[in-house]
Amino acid sequence: MNEAHTEKTPLERTVERVAHSVVSVKVFKEVKGSVHPKNPERTQESHWVPTAEGSGFFVSKDGMIVTNRHVVSGGSQDEALVVQLDSKKKLTAEVFYIDPVRDFALLKVAGTKHEPLTIGDSDKVKRGATITIAGNPLGVGGSFSQGTVTSVPDGHEQFAFRTDADIRSGSSGGVMLNAKDEVIGINTFANLDQTGSIGGAIPINEVKVIIEHPRVFQGIQALFQEIRIEREAEEPISLEKAFGFALQGLEIIFKQELSSQGREVSMKEIMADVAVQYYFSEMLKSARSSKYQEALEKKFGVSFSSTPASKK
Repeated sequence: MNEAHTEKTPLERTVERVAHSVVSVKVFKEVKGSVHPKNPERTQESHWVPTAEGSGFFVSKDGMIVTNRHVVSGGSQDEALVVQLDSKKKLTAEVFYIDPVRDFALLKVAGTKHEPLTIGDSDKVKRGATITIAGNPLGVGGSFSQGTVTSVPDGHEQFAFRTDADIRSGSSGGVMLNAKDEVIGINTFANLDQTGSIGGAIPINEVKVIIEHPRVFQGIQALFQEIRIEREAEEPISLEKAFGFALQGLEIIFKQELSSQGREVSMKEIMADVAVQYYFSEMLKSARSSKYQEALEKKFGVSFSSTPASKK
C-alpha cells in the first residue's frame, strides 16, 4: 500500500527556505589566569567562558549578519564572537556596526556564498497579519513559531511590532518574517504576562538603509568617534571646524559607496538620513550651540533631535 501524500504546512515550507540563513550568536569572554588556590606557585591557564547569546540572520552573501545590540554590546578586546550556522558549522565573527539608538548591530563573518534573507517592507504590515518568528537559540537547530501582529508602531509611544508569536530566550536578534518569508522585523524582546507571550520586533525599515549601505554607516561611526576624540582633547578643535570636517567626511563616505552604483548623492540627501541627523544632534547637544544648530537646520532643511524618527 502506498503511503498517502502529506502536503507540507506553510511553516514547514518556511523552515526549509530560511533555516540556513538564521544563525546562533555567542559571546565569549577571556578569563585571565589566576593563582591556583591549592598551589600558589602555579598559575591557572586563561580560558574562555560564554557571557551572552542570541540569534542573527544573513543579509548579504559576503557574510553580513543582523542581530541585536544588546547581544553584542560589550565589544571589548577580551571578548570573542562565534556564529553557528544551521549546519552546525562555527565561524568567528566581528562586530561591524553598532547602532547608537536602536537595538541593532551588524556582524561580519568570512565567506562569499552565504544565503541572505530577502528584505521586505515593514511599512506595509498591518495589525492581524500572520508572521513567522525565527531564531537559533543555543545553536540547537533553530526555533520557529507563527502568530499574528497584535499592534504596529505608531511613531509616538510604540516603536516596535508586538506579536503573540513565541519569541524564546536566545532568539533576540532573530527575524520576523511576513507571509512571503521576507524580513519585516528584528526580534528584540519578549514579555510573559498572564495571557501568554507578547514579543516585540524592530521594524526592518528603521535600519534598511544601514543594511543596504553598511560601509557608509561604519564610516560615519568612525568619523564621529574621531571628531568626539578631537573635541575632548586638551586643545579641542572649534565647533565650526568639527562640523566642517564632518560634512566633508560624510560627503566622501557616501560618494565612494554610492558612486559604484551609479548614483549621485547631495549633501542635503545625506543630511536627511536618520542616523546622520542623530550623530549631528549628539554633537550639537554636547556643544550646547543653539545658534549653530539653527544655521545647520536652515541650510539643509532638517530638524535635529536626539530621537530620530523612522525614515519613510
